[in-house]
Amino acid sequence: MSETSISLNLEGRLSKITVPYTAFSAFAAVTGDVELFSLPASGIIHMVKVKHSTGFVAGSQTTCLASVGVSGNLAKYHPVYQIDATANPVSDTTFNLNNVMGSENHGAVASIRIALTSNVNLNTLSAGSVDVWVWYVRAS
Repeated sequence: MSETSISLNLEGRLSKITVPYTAFSAFAAVTGDVELFSLPASGIIHMVKVKHSTGFVAGSQTTCLASVGVSGNLAKYHPVYQIDATANPVSDTTFNLNNVMGSENHGAVASIRIALTSNVNLNTLSAGSVDVWVWYVRAS
C-alpha cells in the first residue's frame, strides 16, 4: 500500500445571480429553464440558496416553483421551492438553503440552470425576481 500526498490549490467563489421574470418571457409553456452560470471544469458546488425579492405574479397564477440543477436533472442542486407572491410572501426569512455537494464533468464547463414551473404559461408573468447564491470551488 502506498500513500500519495496531494497539494490542493482551491479557487472558491460565492456568486449571487438575480433572475427577473423577463428571463422566462420566451416560454409559452408552464415550465422553462435558463442558464444561471457556467460551472468551470473541476468545479464542485457546495451550497445553493434561493430567495425571491419580488414574488412571481401572473393573471390567474396560483403557483410558481423554482429549482436549480442541470439539463436532465433540474433539481440536482436545489429542490423545488415556491416563489410566488401568494403562497410564499417575500420577507427576510423567506428563503431556502440547500447544502449540497455535487460536481459535473471534471474536464468540461457545465451549464447550471434555474427552472420555473407554474400553473400558467411563463410568458404571462408580469412580476417577479429571484436571487440565487451558489458557493462553489474549483480544484486546479
